[in-house]
Amino acid sequence: MATTQGMPGQTAVPADAAGDAGVAAAADLSPDRMTARSAEWRQDRTRYRLRHQVRPHYSTVLLVAAAAATRAAAHLTGDEEAVALATAGAAFTTAVVAAFVAGKRLKGRRVRAWATACAFAAASWLTWVANVGLSFDAVTLLALLVAALAVPYVDRHRIPNVPPDEEVAASLGGYAQLWATYLGGTSGGPLAGSWLTGHELIASGERFVLQLVPGKQTLGHALSALPLLRTGLFLNPRQDLIIERHPLFNESCLQLTIVTKSTVLKAKKVPWPGPNYDPHTGTIALGPFIDGDGTGRWRLYTGHRMWGGFLLGSTGSGKSRMLDSIALSAVATGITCVWYADPQKGASSPMLAKHADYVARDIEQIRQMFALAMLVKELRQAENALDEVEGFVPSEDRPGLLIIVDECHRAFADAAIQEMATELAREGNKLGIAILAASQSVTVDTFGTGNRAKDGDTLRGSLIAGNLVVMWTKSGNAKQVLKIDVDPTLFPRVHGYAYLVDETGVGRSAPLRGYYLDDVDRDRCASRVHWRGLDEGAANACGSRYLNRRDLASADREALAARVAAMRAGRYVPPPTPQPAAATTTMTATPTTAWSGPSPAQAARPVAIPTTVIQFPTWPPASTVAGPVATGDDDTPQILRSERGQRIYQLIQSGVERTGALVKQSGYSETWVRNTCRELVRVGRVRDAGHGRWVLPDSTGADAGDEEVEQLA
Repeated sequence: MATTQGMPGQTAVPADAAGDAGVAAAADLSPDRMTARSAEWRQDRTRYRLRHQVRPHYSTVLLVAAAAATRAAAHLTGDEEAVALATAGAAFTTAVVAAFVAGKRLKGRRVRAWATACAFAAASWLTWVANVGLSFDAVTLLALLVAALAVPYVDRHRIPNVPPDEEVAASLGGYAQLWATYLGGTSGGPLAGSWLTGHELIASGERFVLQLVPGKQTLGHALSALPLLRTGLFLNPRQDLIIERHPLFNESCLQLTIVTKSTVLKAKKVPWPGPNYDPHTGTIALGPFIDGDGTGRWRLYTGHRMWGGFLLGSTGSGKSRMLDSIALSAVATGITCVWYADPQKGASSPMLAKHADYVARDIEQIRQMFALAMLVKELRQAENALDEVEGFVPSEDRPGLLIIVDECHRAFADAAIQEMATELAREGNKLGIAILAASQSVTVDTFGTGNRAKDGDTLRGSLIAGNLVVMWTKSGNAKQVLKIDVDPTLFPRVHGYAYLVDETGVGRSAPLRGYYLDDVDRDRCASRVHWRGLDEGAANACGSRYLNRRDLASADREALAARVAAMRAGRYVPPPTPQPAAATTTMTATPTTAWSGPSPAQAARPVAIPTTVIQFPTWPPASTVAGPVATGDDDTPQILRSERGQRIYQLIQSGVERTGALVKQSGYSETWVRNTCRELVRVGRVRDAGHGRWVLPDSTGADAGDEEVEQLA
């Protein structure tokens, strides 16, 4: 049987005898006995440390009791004057004797004068009460008198902020004893000179105040020593150690939590509760902290800013589940537009690849996506200048734009993408544009390669200034690249285990367990929420590449299906080779149907890209369907510039009002039909008649239309 080395002078004990408390391996005591002994020591030690501070309160109680006794004596004898005279004589005699003794025993003229003043003040109050009677006002006067006289005494007897001496340390129990023996105190351990105090039992384990050596130790030192601290406290693999800033004390005091019975950590999974954006705090819940004390949250909209961030995690860590849950919660707000970029053809998150407002599946498409985001940034900068406003507040008419970049190390390796992403991450938050980047590993080249690595520092810093969540990873460079004090390679292999880094100084930097979003809940929620697009002005600013994005995505999918069919038939078809981006001095998008005036490149202030900028290819104008819908005028809503919007609108004009009939007649999916109808409602071309019916604004939904729908069905 495996054994565990005990404390010096003790025999080795079986390893499995350590118990949940983690201390039986260090002492020949049961966990229950150690808990009881720790409680006894804590009670006795507290009384001993506060013995000086409670003496003024004891004096107050004794004086009140003496006053009550004099009043009782007066009531029993019926002679109040005699009792008052006797009380005065006894009180002042005692005061004189006390002053004489104090003069002999106490050192210092001021101390002797203070003791004499206290004695005569007590005698005077007692004599006065014996004459006038004991009342609430008399007790209040005594309390104020004692408080004033006790100030010099309490000042001389402050609780010392020093480590416990060897005799006290020997009486410590549990984890405090382990800390003094192996890690702090005089042990010569990784945090020598520190000690644990303020023991508290919590639902998930035990909590202490970790007193560091001021001027020599910091939170960073403690976090860097976590592996050594775990061994010194004899923790098991399913137990956790959390060290963080203390919410109340100065920075030399940290909060140390030993998690021995966490239901969060031991659970097979933590079910996703659904979209959980909190409009009051502007944050999204990620999952409960390991110690069960609160929930870790992702900042989305705070301080008139929109925040992105960086999410790190290897395969199997739960990164993709957390990414999907953040995206669904953001979309469910109704004021956030989500774009999704994945160099792996959208395979990293099929849900986002299917439902996101705009999807880029290779480097060339990601380049185009970021160029469109730059146009949105230009427009919103001009709008803020025109309206004389600062910052960004999301609304239905001006939604935030969240760009999710999965496998970001591949996307940011492209110089043009990295350059635009840096500018957007640095300046976009006050314009309602944020980047959520995710990767399985992190190296010095993750945010920029070659000569652009220095710009990558700016991109990394701008991203993690919003949010940083680190999950288990094989990358040994994470600690150095992200400049964090914990090592993700040592995290437990528990799905969803993550370390949330709080840069605001308000929240917790502590490990949490991410919600588990299973496939059923993910797909059900994704089909029910409204994946909204950009506002009309921003959509028109992006031009035909954005307005025709659905049609282009359908064409890409058809081409992919044809390639798969050919390869299954034994004919290899190479993937399409994207055209390289032309390096020019300005970025020019050609929105053939969106702009009647100057192009963005011809505006008063062109998009500022220092070196390499993307020139968009010219896309054909949006397809039109014969009829009065597509007028080509600049005031035509963007939804009617697409083939999908025109088709659905024409069907509604012809009297097809039911969602099911629209799906059957148009050939589009139910999600596309519902989203299109909602967009038509938003621009005022269609009215929601309820119960799955969509009618023209001036229509009441004639019975003839219902009869036609029934015939079609």
